Amino acid sequence: MTRRRSAVALVLAGWVGVSPSQVAAQMASPEPSGLMRVAIAQGEPQVELIVTGQFRLTNAATEEVLRYRPRLPQITFTAVPEGILMGTQLMLVPGLMIEPTEDATVRIRGQRLRGAVSVTRQPDQTLLVINHLDLEDYLRGVLAKEVPDYWPGEALKAMAIASRTYALFQRVAKNDAAYDVTADVMSQLYGGKSAERWRTRRAVRDTRGLVLTDRRSIFPAYYH
Repeated sequence: MTRRRSAVALVLAGWVGVSPSQVAAQMASPEPSGLMRVAIAQGEPQVELIVTGQFRLTNAATEEVLRYRPRLPQITFTAVPEGILMGTQLMLVPGLMIEPTEDATVRIRGQRLRGAVSVTRQPDQTLLVINHLDLEDYLRGVLAKEVPDYWPGEALKAMAIASRTYALFQRVAKNDAAYDVTADVMSQLYGGKSAERWRTRRAVRDTRGLVLTDRRSIFPAYYH
């Protein structure tokens, strides 16, 4: 399949009040990409994380590096009025960003995640945990959760295109929100690296950059 920005007529603009120009801006590059923000946990006072491999811990608001560590054993993050408890250590910040190196992995609730993870204290003293990762990496963690990986290859490719379209549209529509999608049925089921299968990874790879758009709405200059 060749790279195309408009393969099938599907009206995206207007679903939730997003203008064609906003979607067109996202389509300006040959391959729609960028980071997705996936809400892994929210409304919980505590979450447990494990990091295998080297990682960097930063203040999520200022990007100030707080420490480098070779690994993070299972540790509980707790929302408190002063900030966030990391185990028994009080971090006087509203949010933390855990950025693993390329060969490191963050694990939460038994799921291994690609990319970085932020832990943010909310006004009601609960935590919001967001996985920040590349769009294509996100899709690898979605596809096998949404459809069986034994489906025919062309069906998996179609699902990959539909999932990429949905994710990109949500990112445009929720640009000012704290996250783009959730990891449950309210968006698309997402299982992180743990959910990846080789056939669904291949479907994502073979459709890279392909999304569904209404060409007449997104690219009116081509239609007179």
